[in-house]
Amino acid sequence: MSAIGNMVDTIMRDTGGLRKEPVPWEDYLQWKREYLFDALRGIEYGRSFCDRFNVLDFRIFYSKHLDTCDYYIQEHWVEKS
Repeated sequence: MSAIGNMVDTIMRDTGGLRKEPVPWEDYLQWKREYLFDALRGIEYGRSFCDRFNVLDFRIFYSKHLDTCDYYIQEHWVEKS
């Protein structure tokens, strides 16, 4: 198997325990209130969300734009009521 094939297999195997269902609205709001502590430690907004909710989404994990990241999180990861 090629090196790329090995990497893909590793990623697929390692992501088995990651969240696939949406985050409840109340949990999202609680995380937003607590994000200040992560921000003080220099953790980006999207990375904090991914770490808190066990999400693998590189679009938000590496995002540097808080507003765009928050919009994407609400559209794709937060439970709609």
